[in-house]
Amino acid sequence: MFCQIYDVATGSRLARLHDTERANNYTRNRATFNMSDELVLNDGILWDVDSARSIHKFDKFNPSISGVFHPNGLEIIINSEVVSLHADYSNIKHGCHCDEFSERGINLNFENITVVSAESRLGAVNNVGGA
Repeated sequence: MFCQIYDVATGSRLARLHDTERANNYTRNRATFNMSDELVLNDGILWDVDSARSIHKFDKFNPSISGVFHPNGLEIIINSEVVSLHADYSNIKHGCHCDEFSERGINLNFENITVVSAESRLGAVNNVGGA
């Protein structure tokens, strides 16, 4: 799956992020920016927006969802895994495991860093954390 980044003021394409050999081919992939718009997570691959180069390929923890950035800017949540990012992105390591996140869509409340996971087939919503 590829991600295209456009300048909304001019309509011109700034980057096309795709790597056929490293792609995870998530069925419900959605590219997502980090809070500073410097990074994009697309199809399980972390990209540098300015250079349009891949930084890291994450393991595929589920068939459908690639993951989301945590609002603190230091972590990525991929399925039930929380991955920590080093400031210069040279050292990416597994942080922790949370079963509540497995196979669920993650929505983040940016004001008090509450993580809500919703299980779509049952329509259930669970508060996983909060301030």
